Amino acid sequence: MFKRPSEMQKNIKYLTVLICCSFGTCLIAFGINIFFDPLWYINGNQLEGLNYMFNERLSKTNQYEKRRSTHNYNCIIFGSSRTTLLNESLLDDQYRCFNFSFSGGRIKEFVAYANWLKGRGENPSYVILGIDDFNFVQLSTELNIPDFIKNQSDPPSIFNNYFSLDALDMSYRLLSHSENDPKIYDHTFLGAVIQAPPKYHPTLFASQQIPYKDVVKDYKDLREVFPEAIFIGYIPPVSSWITASKPQEELDFFLNSVHSMSSFFLEIYDFSIPSAVTSDPENTYDGSHYFPFIQKEIVKRINGESGGFGLSVKTLSRQTYVETYRTKVREFRKVFN
Repeated sequence: MFKRPSEMQKNIKYLTVLICCSFGTCLIAFGINIFFDPLWYINGNQLEGLNYMFNERLSKTNQYEKRRSTHNYNCIIFGSSRTTLLNESLLDDQYRCFNFSFSGGRIKEFVAYANWLKGRGENPSYVILGIDDFNFVQLSTELNIPDFIKNQSDPPSIFNNYFSLDALDMSYRLLSHSENDPKIYDHTFLGAVIQAPPKYHPTLFASQQIPYKDVVKDYKDLREVFPEAIFIGYIPPVSSWITASKPQEELDFFLNSVHSMSSFFLEIYDFSIPSAVTSDPENTYDGSHYFPFIQKEIVKRINGESGGFGLSVKTLSRQTYVETYRTKVREFRKVFN
């Protein structure tokens, strides 16, 4: 005689189907995420040489962990999104650099990452540092330091992240090219700019920010994490319209602080001074990020080549540096104000 399944049997069957479906969905999601690799645990996007800036603070760490045993790094690069576009592969052979720059990166974050690297046995011979103007003013936003960096622990595993719907959403955005940021990474994880980026339309604007008085101390704190390393700093180019919009007090504080910092750097190059490069809107897509052909000129100066644009701060007295910069700003304002 046929017996109807009991309510418990029905529930067990339902639960079994639900578990199998959930497990299958997770496996499919994991496979898709492995293929697109949006957080750079393996080799990045396998469909095409296009990688977006999904959580660079973790993605850069994942690539460092993957490469450190084979690349024999002796150089670490820190900086913001401006410095992610610096092509480390063009540096002289003496520099075997890992570019740890990430969007919005601030000096206190670099100190935390440097301590994390030191805790993992990193002792670089060189540190190349992008020095950004926003570190010299007080910001209201909180620092975005991952817990594993604070706790000196391993980054989250691939299994923690790639079974998640968040990572699946990143993979979909890679497939659909749905990001709007012109800055990307190529198949080798070098910073690049998309084809046909937006046009930059510069203008002067009102700017009033409060100087951050401890900025020199913060940079010295980073210097002291690797006391035996040679530190080379550079101020990335920004549009002359941005520089000329700054009040004199803010600009003078920036210049005097940079010159003070030059005492514990081998060299600091300033590419932000108004020049033919920074006054040409065709060299940048937003006034803050400069195209790779400009980045090549920056690399040449870091490699020790003379000439080109930018100032060698270390070779100038404080007064000469400040007055030279002020003069260039005044000349620009006369023409474009």
